[in-house]
Amino acid sequence: MTDSYTAARRLLAAPASRIDRIAAGRAARERLPRKELAAWDPATRRDDALSIVLGQNASRLASLVPIRMDRMSISPWTFYRGAAAVMAADLAGSAHTGLDVQLCGDAHVLNFGLWATPERQLSFDLRDFDETLRGPFEWDLKRYLASLVVLARDNGLPESTGRRAVRAGLRSYRGRMSHYASARVLDIWYGLVTADDLLQQVFEPEELERVSARLDKRAKRRTSAGAARKLTRLVEGRLRIIEDPPIRVRLEDEDSLAFAGEVVEAYHDSLPYDRRHLLDKFTFVDVVRQVVGVGSVGMEVYLVLLQGRGPDDPLFLQIKQAGPSVYEPHLGPSPYPNHGHDGIRPTLCRPNRARSR
Repeated sequence: MTDSYTAARRLLAAPASRIDRIAAGRAARERLPRKELAAWDPATRRDDALSIVLGQNASRLASLVPIRMDRMSISPWTFYRGAAAVMAADLAGSAHTGLDVQLCGDAHVLNFGLWATPERQLSFDLRDFDETLRGPFEWDLKRYLASLVVLARDNGLPESTGRRAVRAGLRSYRGRMSHYASARVLDIWYGLVTADDLLQQVFEPEELERVSARLDKRAKRRTSAGAARKLTRLVEGRLRIIEDPPIRVRLEDEDSLAFAGEVVEAYHDSLPYDRRHLLDKFTFVDVVRQVVGVGSVGMEVYLVLLQGRGPDDPLFLQIKQAGPSVYEPHLGPSPYPNHGHDGIRPTLCRPNRARSR
């Protein structure tokens, strides 16, 4: 009864007014002027960068750690991609606004991309929430803006290019926040950056139609059916994922095979009824362990193949081990029961299994 009463009171509580929100922002600025957001003292980092990176290897498959180290060592950019924990330590050692959001946690520029909405409309958005946790909003912004500079340098572009990109990114961010400050809640909730919105920012009108058509054609190929053409073959009449060691390796032990099946079943049971009904139309066909990304290398990641009405009706699902966000040592533990539940993170976790191997 008490829990129901508390929930009802929370639903009926008046949201903060625009005046209250403005006052909270001004108070945060008084506590921490904007110029001070640029301050960083390397002495505040408790461990050196290499120790932080190597410390993460304890929770990863030992056989895949050399691949992670190799990928991170290719360039400053690949190191930056894999070193979210290093930047988390640097950010935590600096003053922050205290204005919290659900952080993406790894908002570098390549973690934005085009995705199909449930209505199959192409939208531009973040695509990686492995490090999500509630924390200061500017930490995501700093990770994103710094990535523009590192990537520009990695591509041999002039320093002025990186600086212009940072200024443009900040202007755009401020403009959107100003718009959202007075927007209706439902308008914010349903806000969407479509592929056309993105292209209009990049291409001249005379190029737009040609580029849009080419992008649409590519998007139609990037489906489970398109992936199956590259990643599968028929073996004795059965669709199988093609191995490519050490990137894709077939699971032979019964524990891993059973676990993959359990995760798919748990995922099925977590879905709304209409999507459970859809997933019921598919049959579990094959699974491999795969290596993805840079920072994620060594985490257990499985690629699962399901089949609908025949070999030409595939569906791929990815199972990815979820560990603590790199921000937890600095912001405290997640309030969720496991790290697959963190906020908006679309992953499931298997605690401590990687350590046992």
